[in-house]
Amino acid sequence: MSVIIIRQPAPLIVLFTNHADAWGVTFILSSVCIWLGGGFSLGGLLLAGNIAATAWFTFALNDLFDAPSDAADEAKRQRNAFIGRASAWWVRGGMGVVGMGIGLLFARYGQQGMAIFAGALLIGWAYSAPPIRLKRRPGLDLLTHALGVQTLPYVATLLLCGRGVIGADIAMIGVLVLNSLGAQIEQQLRDYEVDRRTEGNFTIWVGRARARRVLYAATVGIGLIALWHASQGMFPAYLAPFALAGLPLLLHRFTRSLETPRSEGGVRVAVGIALLYAAGVWVVLSRM
Repeated sequence: MSVIIIRQPAPLIVLFTNHADAWGVTFILSSVCIWLGGGFSLGGLLLAGNIAATAWFTFALNDLFDAPSDAADEAKRQRNAFIGRASAWWVRGGMGVVGMGIGLLFARYGQQGMAIFAGALLIGWAYSAPPIRLKRRPGLDLLTHALGVQTLPYVATLLLCGRGVIGADIAMIGVLVLNSLGAQIEQQLRDYEVDRRTEGNFTIWVGRARARRVLYAATVGIGLIALWHASQGMFPAYLAPFALAGLPLLLHRFTRSLETPRSEGGVRVAVGIALLYAAGVWVVLSRM
């Protein structure tokens, strides 16, 4: 009888592919903010890259602090590169060096850039690390995620690219607050059985049925905001493919059962398509 050995991906591969949807979406959102302000510039592209790198780093910190609890679940062990390594001096030292390197990228934006980077790190630390660990404090977990994960990168880009606020920015921020809130609830629903054995959160506090109703309300709010502002001509037509890429994921929230998690494969496909399209937009704009 043959034995099938399933090899866990190399830690460095996991480190850069886990949460690829998060830093990929961050790059797209930062790019959209820059495009709405007037199109392509090399400085704008570098800014979007800096913002995405910060998102990657804060999610890596989350995995570092989550390693002890993630070790109790087989699926999470596959997604966390720090399992069995979180306390090693070279891991923590390496993360410190990488963090300082990303921070130096923001030095070109002066004190405002450094303050934004420091603020992002502070939020990431408070969300993930003990003793505060906001991700396990019902209500504060949703608030931090809603304001920090997608909204903060967009606002940071808006501040650092130095342009005024337009109506499309207000609409984007409203959509991102609700989408980040919904994404947090989806994650909590996915990890419900594991999390309730270790730590608390909003979904465990109110129950899956009530949490699902909040998810529905946030999703409806996203649709109303997007449709209204699109009908007023606030969004350029070339942004429509991003909405179309994410639409199946939003609709899937209403069609799946209470126990069925979101489609992680669907998320990766949608983000991959959106990233390829974003790269194409950057190329087109660079030639205009």
